[in-house]
Amino acid sequence: MSSDDESEVAQEILDSYSRLVVENYFIIASSALLFVDWFMTFTDEVQRIWKGRFTGATVVFLITRYVAIAERIVLTISVFLPTLSNESCVPVLRLDDSLTDISYLMFGVFVMLRTRGIWGRGWLPLAFLALLTPVRTIIYIFTQTHYTPIAFGVPLYGCGADYGLPSNTLRDLELIARISATVLDSTVIVLTWIRTLGVKRESHRLGMRTPIVTLLLRDGTIYFLVILFIQIFAIVSTNIGSTFILWDVWPLFEQAFTVIFSCRFMLNLRGVYLADPTRNPGHTDEFGITVTTRDESSIGFASIIGNFGAPVNTFGVSTDSYAGSTATGMTDEMEDETVDMSTDPLSYGLWDYRSDTMELPETFTAARE
Repeated sequence: MSSDDESEVAQEILDSYSRLVVENYFIIASSALLFVDWFMTFTDEVQRIWKGRFTGATVVFLITRYVAIAERIVLTISVFLPTLSNESCVPVLRLDDSLTDISYLMFGVFVMLRTRGIWGRGWLPLAFLALLTPVRTIIYIFTQTHYTPIAFGVPLYGCGADYGLPSNTLRDLELIARISATVLDSTVIVLTWIRTLGVKRESHRLGMRTPIVTLLLRDGTIYFLVILFIQIFAIVSTNIGSTFILWDVWPLFEQAFTVIFSCRFMLNLRGVYLADPTRNPGHTDEFGITVTTRDESSIGFASIIGNFGAPVNTFGVSTDSYAGSTATGMTDEMEDETVDMSTDPLSYGLWDYRSDTMELPETFTAARE
């Protein structure tokens, strides 16, 4: 960077001094929000994740949460780092970039596993999500290779980025990246509602009254709707720009809130896994009938998906239509210590499939297909 360029950058930093100070405050505030949420839910994490069954859901949760926490630690350090040269900012910002890319990629993996867990056999939605998942990360990697880390210096300190791309190009790329994340979230919402509608129809066919509010609380779409609102707000902030400071700093909160609600969703998933013969030699079919199986692929599939297809205890409230735990002599408090198997986890707890209380329906898979 020539001396003229350095002078120009230094002048831009001085002109933006007040805005940069406010942004630093919001970096600290949004990071503190993430740290506080981790502290508040750590007990649940130990009980449900560390002491639970190790599956793909476990890996996704741990990477999602702790990569985000590590990224925010690095970002906070970059705010307080007493940098006097641009070179001192390079390792900090590049590490932050790498952690951010992983965090965004894991959100796509999270959505894919949830979709696979509730949707069943269809691979088309999963293929669509697999193509869409890396879009945001690829765009960010591209923009990260087109900026130069700079040190703000006295009196601001900290690190920043001097982009070599036109501002309009950066805005367009950011918009595409955020739209791809919004489409990911919208897809899982639509597919979940389709499955929930199938469960509602099956309840009606069986002559059982299942309020739609109960089903919506169970299927977890409230979490994805909140994330969708956050992402839409981020798209608006990208288009509006710096006319209001909230639009500038909202992406910081968007990242933190997405991780918070994703992790809380995974923590509140019921302990219901796809039928896995490694835990139970009897494989439970759609009607709760136990049949033996030697299908090794189902074992590996259940280990990958884990309880991602299970209903959610939204706000910690159980929404079962019957006391399913009474059939096995267990209480709700013991749920975290037990593992239930079902080939249709999302509808678990809505119907008591015991053969002495209900006539088995001729078909149950139609609602899922």
